[in-house]
Amino acid sequence: MKLPSHFPYLEDLKIKHCVSLNTLVVTRLLKVLVLVDNIVLEDLNEVKQSFSSLLVLKINCCPKLKVLPQICTPDKMEIGGSNLLEALSARDYSQHLEHLIVDECEDETLVVGAIPRRTSLNSLVISNISKATCFPKWPHLPGLKALHICHWKDLVTLSQEASPFQDLTSLKLLSVVKYLI
Repeated sequence: MKLPSHFPYLEDLKIKHCVSLNTLVVTRLLKVLVLVDNIVLEDLNEVKQSFSSLLVLKINCCPKLKVLPQICTPDKMEIGGSNLLEALSARDYSQHLEHLIVDECEDETLVVGAIPRRTSLNSLVISNISKATCFPKWPHLPGLKALHICHWKDLVTLSQEASPFQDLTSLKLLSVVKYLI
């Protein structure tokens, strides 16, 4: 199934629980794109400049989607329940990124690679990470003001380092909520 592409002024697109959508073509004015539980979505069919005005990108539980847009510099990004963390860590999507949410991942090293080393990042949420007892190494994030760590099933310590947060010099809020059974 494909969505119609004749909405030239569409700015906000949310698609949830669509079990037959495999390709999505977006307009160049799109500012918000939310994709949740679209189990067969494989391709964003990016047209040059189509994601250049995107401010918010949320992709959650789209397991067949493996590539993020080439031209994409959102202010807020949420990635979860998919294999997109590898794509996120392979390219720099963080020119303007202020808020990042990384959710549902089994590999903490992918999480580390997905976190941009930018001073523009103000808040970071890392949640539902399994098979990890600690964070391998916190990246240098001098502009980070809020760090939320939620629901790590096997979390024992935040870091093996003696001073894990020494590079988080602007941090004002640290929230740690361990996984509860």
